[in-house]
Order: sequence, then C-alpha cells, then structure tokens
Amino acid sequence: MRQRIGLVLAVACALTGSMLFLPSSVADAATTVTVSGLQATPAGPFGVGGGTTTLVGTLSGAPTSATTCTFSVTPSIANFPVTVPCPTTGPVSTTATLPANAGSTTQNYNFKLVATGGVAAGTTTTVSVNSRCSYPGPGADLDHCNLAVLGLNLAGANLTKVNLSYANFHGLNLAGANLTNANMQHSGGGGADLAGATLKGAKLQFASLAGANLQNAVATTSKDYGLNMKGTDLTGANFMKASFRYGNFSGANLTNTNFTNVNLSISIMTGATVAGTNFTGANLDDVSSGGVIGTPAVVPAGWQIVAGTAGSNYLVGPGANLISANLAGANLAGASLNNVHFESANLAGANLTGAVLTKTIFTGTDLTGATLANLSLASTSLATATLTNVSSGGVLPASGNKYLPAGWKLINGYLVGPGANLTNANLAGANLAGLDLTGTNLTGANLTGANLTGITWSNTTCPDGTNSAANTPETCVNNLG
Repeated sequence: MRQRIGLVLAVACALTGSMLFLPSSVADAATTVTVSGLQATPAGPFGVGGGTTTLVGTLSGAPTSATTCTFSVTPSIANFPVTVPCPTTGPVSTTATLPANAGSTTQNYNFKLVATGGVAAGTTTTVSVNSRCSYPGPGADLDHCNLAVLGLNLAGANLTKVNLSYANFHGLNLAGANLTNANMQHSGGGGADLAGATLKGAKLQFASLAGANLQNAVATTSKDYGLNMKGTDLTGANFMKASFRYGNFSGANLTNTNFTNVNLSISIMTGATVAGTNFTGANLDDVSSGGVIGTPAVVPAGWQIVAGTAGSNYLVGPGANLISANLAGANLAGASLNNVHFESANLAGANLTGAVLTKTIFTGTDLTGATLANLSLASTSLATATLTNVSSGGVLPASGNKYLPAGWKLINGYLVGPGANLTNANLAGANLAGLDLTGTNLTGANLTGANLTGITWSNTTCPDGTNSAANTPETCVNNLG
C-alpha cells in the first residue's frame, strides 16, 4: 500500500513540476528546543556603582529560523527585554548593564531566557548589585543600612565620620572601632560589642545601645540627647565633657565610668550600678533614680546616695527627680533639696532636719511622721502634702498664706494642725484660737499664756499626757501639765 501511495505522489510531482508539502503526521517531527542553562559573566555581586554582565544561554535541540530567544529581567532595567534569533548552533548571548544601587539593601536582578516556537522550558539566573551598606569605611554613607544582616566583623575598623543615622548594627562586633565624629543619630546597636571603641564627638541623638558592651569605650565630647543605654555595660568608659540629656541608663553598669563634667540632666538611672563612678562636675538636674547599686567615687556638690525603703537607694541632690520615690524613713538631714521634685513621693518618717527646701515641690507627698525642723519653707509649698504626725520646730515661713494644707498654721516655728506631733513644743503665748487639734500630740508642750479659745479638741493628747476625751466636753484646758 505504501509503495502505491509513494508511486502516485511521485507521478503527481512529475506531472505538475511542483513541491508537495506533507502534513506533520507524515513529515519528520520537528525537534523541540530547550533552554538548558543560563550564566552571567561576571556573575557578581557588583559594587554599588553597578556594571555590565554578559548573559549566555545554552540550547539543546535544533533551533530553526522560526525560533526566537528572549532575555527578560525583574526588576526592569534599560533595554530589556531583548529578543534575538536563536542560533542554529552554539549558545545565545546578550549583554545587560546594571544600574548603580542607591538603596540601602542589595539589589538582586533575576534574568530569564525563554525560547519560543515549540519550546519546552526556560531557565533563570540572578545577578546582584551590592548597596552602599556593604562598604563601611571612613566617611561612608550607611544611613538606614541594616548592617546586622550582612554578617560584618568591624572590630578595629576605621569608621571616622561615618553616617550611621537610622542604621541597624545590633549584635555587630565593633570592638576597638574608631567612630570619631560618627553620625549615629537614631541608630540601633543593641547588644553590639563596642568594647574599647572610640566615639569622640559622635552624634548619638536617640541612638539605642541598650545591652551593648562599651567597656573602656571613649566617648568624650559626644553630644546629643535621648541616648538609650538601658542595661549597657559601661565599665571603665570615659565620657568626660559629653552631653547625654534625656539619656536612659536604667540597669546600666556604670562601674568606674567617668562622667566628669557630663550633662546628664533629665536622665534615668533607675537600677544602675554606680560603684566607683566619677560624677565630678556632672549635671544631674532632674535625674531620676531608685534601686541604685554601689557608691560613686565622686558626686557633684550637694549630692549623695540616700537609702530608701528596703534598701532602694536614690541619687539625691539639688534638682533631683524623686517623683513617686519611696524614701520612707530616709535620713535627709541637712540635705540640699533645692528644686527637688517629691511629687507623690513617700517620705513617711523621713528626717529633713536642716534640709534646704528652696522651691522644693511636695505635691501629694506623704510626710506622715516626718521631721521638719530647723529649715526654711521659702518658695516651698506643703499645701497638698500629708502632714499627719509631723514633728517640727525652728521652721521659717514662706511668703503668702497658702503654703500649708487647710487647717494648718506655722506658729512659733512649729507646724500646727490636726494630727501634728507637737511633743515638747514651746508654744508659750501662742495664738491657737480656733485651730483644729484633732489627734494632735501635745505631750510636754508649753502652752503657758497661749490663746486656746475655740480650739477643737478631739482625741488630743494633752501636755500632761492625758487624752482630751477624758474630759466632758473634750478639752485640754485643765491638763496643761
């Protein structure tokens, strides 16, 4: 049968003198073209300025003039995609120019080669262009760079005048690195090793070095505020003449740290270890503390470590921030407490004899059982403080008449009011008329010649030690000792 068909076709061709095209079911099947490989030379990564690479694809099968090869890339670049005829023999190639990388992360370009015209598959390759973040060095612009993911070891590196603003270098090894005059504003270096590093003149505004190791680091003359040093090890570090206003040093190890002439105003030092710390000439205005460990080598004039309740120690001195501090029973005798904030603090049972209280703030302060003797209330108000059982004497008045709680008066140098402790007070000839002495202790008090008209006697301890309730109506008039 095949022989007959072949003979018929041969005769037909001879008679017509034309070419006969066979259907695909009869002709030899076309060979499928497959892209079996794609390589880039050089393969990268390129430097931050980009560069040119040659793409070479390997084909298998038998390409025909109907087969085209298309190179594409993601993300897009100039002059791509590129479509060329697939060569009938050998590889297919083209060139690609990768632009400079202005970003802060490595830019990957994913190239793909696909042959069309009955093709089975394509293949891909990736070429990278490094970012500026991959090249730390003197004066480098590492703004917003995530250095933590690059696995860099920068121990001993020269990073003078480097721009690390908003950069992330958490956990990096920067031991002994030179960061003189570096811009580290808003950067994050939690857990980084900066032992022995030099940060002279560095800008550290709102930088976070929480939990980092800065043992023996040098950051003299560094300036800025909002630095986070929470839990940081600053043992032996030298910060002479630096400025760290609004800094957070809570839980930090400040053993033997040099803060000579450093501005630490409005900083937090709760739970910090200050053993051997040198605060010579430091500005501690509005510093908050509590739970401070150890004793500093030197503190500024007027400052001291004061033990509060349960061994919670505080930095106390002029302008200190002791809001809500628990200083119950503390010995503040003779302390310089000018401009100190005691709002909502617990000073129950504290001894403030001879303390300097100019412009001291006692809003909502608990002074129950405290001793306020031989001091001046000039420019200081106790109007909202709790004065129950307060002992006093030798107190000088403030200007005006609203510096004491309602029902209280300063008489003969004593704070007199309901619940006051006036044991052995000398109130001879005093005008006590109309006062409320409910719960007041007058044991041993001298009331000779005092005006006792209209006093409210209620559970009052009389000068002879008896209680006003023993009399009907209640009074101490007949129990003056």
